[in-house]
Amino acid sequence: MLRWPLKLRVSNASAIVGRTHVSVWWHAASVQDVGAMAAELRKLVATGRERLSILLVVEPDAGLSPQEPRRAALAMLRELGQRICAIAVVIEGGGFRGSGIRAMFSTMALLLRMPFNWLAFAGVQEAVRWLQTRGETGVRDEADLLNAVAALRPHSLAGGE
Repeated sequence: MLRWPLKLRVSNASAIVGRTHVSVWWHAASVQDVGAMAAELRKLVATGRERLSILLVVEPDAGLSPQEPRRAALAMLRELGQRICAIAVVIEGGGFRGSGIRAMFSTMALLLRMPFNWLAFAGVQEAVRWLQTRGETGVRDEADLLNAVAALRPHSLAGGE
């Protein structure tokens, strides 16, 4: 159910599923990556009056983005925030690193007071279920979002299993 062709970049891959922007990140984001994501979101916003959802999955070995891409991401969220229903950020990986990064995202969500729900999760299935409860993903079956994440993972893109 991918509506738009897959977008493949050095650090991530993305696709649109229903009214949900799905991306999988295996390297830290650059300012250019954030700009490309913003362009995709603007295009999705332009397709209708409904709000959109974002499912962002960060692979366990992805590094933390430097300050400039984080600033660009914040500007993007402020620009498009009224059109976003919910964002689920999946920070995979256990232990202190994964927990610490999830806590950082959760704290940011509280401090920034954006006009949408924003939560961090340890797993994709939990994040997808939460997004579905928000009601504006544009998909009826959570399997559509789970399958999109699986298709966007680096080993899938490389032809692996």
